Amino acid sequence: MQPRKSIVYMVILCFGIKKATALLSFNPEPNQAVNATVEATDVVSTTVSSGVWTLNWLFGSIVVAAVDIDIASGAIIPSIRSTAYTSRLMVKATPVAAGVFTNYRTVLTIKEVRLSDTFAIRAEIDGAPTPNPDSRMLSVKECNDTYQGLTPSNNANYMGTATFKCIDANTVSVLGTCQADATWSISGTCPLVQCNTTAATDSVNGIILTNSALLNTLVNVGAIVNVGCGDGFNGTGDSRTCQADGTWSASITCASPTTQTPTTPSGSSRVFTPFPGGWWWSWLCIFITHCYTHLSCLCL
Repeated sequence: MQPRKSIVYMVILCFGIKKATALLSFNPEPNQAVNATVEATDVVSTTVSSGVWTLNWLFGSIVVAAVDIDIASGAIIPSIRSTAYTSRLMVKATPVAAGVFTNYRTVLTIKEVRLSDTFAIRAEIDGAPTPNPDSRMLSVKECNDTYQGLTPSNNANYMGTATFKCIDANTVSVLGTCQADATWSISGTCPLVQCNTTAATDSVNGIILTNSALLNTLVNVGAIVNVGCGDGFNGTGDSRTCQADGTWSASITCASPTTQTPTTPSGSSRVFTPFPGGWWWSWLCIFITHCYTHLSCLCL
């Protein structure tokens, strides 16, 4: 008899499961700016044509809102379940026809999201998570990204502003306004940033352009020039890239050859070099000093 009880139990369990598919999404995404309004949408479909379901919205493990759905009659009752979020939440649902539960849409609106709103948002039906996917994490942040390599004057929340000082234009700035997805909306245009190819060279340290025809040429950001070591210098050539701030990327190192310094023989004090063709000078040195060659004499 025991195996028979197990079979009956499994049948009851299968009939108790409510089969559904769901898709959870955010607007905006993937990021949300501080103080922006975010809509979390869950779209559910099922083949079940009767019964009453409750779709819960959760922040972490806390149920903050719910929608009661009577599939047979099409009645919908949304409600906020957490007093801590009463002023910041709103839940709504798309009406459905009696007996129809296809692409059923519920929307949870979260006003003035905060940096502390780092919880996962998920939806569940009668305590069972809705699948595909059943959880999404808010990504609340300030607007703080650079614009064309320029750093904002300050971070900003939704609809806040910051300025970006243009490169090589001391009096020109553009204005950025923080959008709901934590990106900047830019008003104004910075002058085009370019690099002078001559600035990629260094005559003192022997760094030259491999193509000298490019000297004193203005190129746009991202342009690449090849540099090498000039005559009298040793080193390995490489390339340099025009960067967003109008400067060149790291340069190469060129070394000058070691200069050999003539040595003076031990015990000497002075070296004389005779006049060209001055053989008489060399012979004269023989009588008064020790001569190493006929071209140079060492006076003791």
